[in-house]
Amino acid sequence: MLILEGREVAVEVELNPKRPEAVEAVLNHHAERFDAILYYCAPQTIRLLRRLAEKGHWPKLAVRELPQPRYLREKYRRERQSL
Repeated sequence: MLILEGREVAVEVELNPKRPEAVEAVLNHHAERFDAILYYCAPQTIRLLRRLAEKGHWPKLAVRELPQPRYLREKYRRERQSL
């Protein structure tokens, strides 16, 4: 949790995929207690969080890609180009 401009913000870092029901339980918990929810996600998990955000049940939710070291960004870029 952090306080940003007087608002309490729950910060989650999701590295490994979890069942949608488990993530929804965390979102519901945070939505009741915090002014906003910020999820940083690894590439494997960001699709799930974005789908959940699109449902609109958690208007306080913001989803961001977890910053990657430069060498990993380059590796993922090359892999995507080769597809």
